Amino acid sequence: MKKLFLVFALGTLSFAQQLVSPVPPCQQMNCYTATTGNVSLSTAGTAATLQQPTAAPFQQLYGVKASVYCSVACVVTRSKNGTAATTTAGSFVQSPLQPFGTIAALALFYSASNAGSGTTIDIQNVQAGETRILDLSDVFLGPSANASYTLSIGSITGTVNITFYVGLK
Repeated sequence: MKKLFLVFALGTLSFAQQLVSPVPPCQQMNCYTATTGNVSLSTAGTAATLQQPTAAPFQQLYGVKASVYCSVACVVTRSKNGTAATTTAGSFVQSPLQPFGTIAALALFYSASNAGSGTTIDIQNVQAGETRILDLSDVFLGPSANASYTLSIGSITGTVNITFYVGLK
């Protein structure tokens, strides 16, 4: 009887936690992905940047998560509001089944970013062959020119893939 009660109590607790969890971002706004794809580096680094355009119209950009894959050990630096990137423009891909229909992405994505260093948020070491998932729920690029968020990889000889998952309103 004690075991049955414990199983019931834990099941109820789990269900209750699901009820109070926040609404997934893609049910509140249109979600997009943007990726560098697999980038082969030879004693070089790379970066990917989410950025507001230099002039209106602007869109609110909400971070959801990012994934960083490195085939060899690498160092990932997260930074914000560096000098605006100007190359290499990538594109956002809208996730299917959006609750608000199709909207054009006004925010910018740079897949081989030349953004200048901004304020460093943190530096993380990623082991060889690891895909690191980064929580971007605290990333918000409001309606202001050149606000940006960059993930950069230090110099390596290997393959890197950086993918952003964001919501746009």
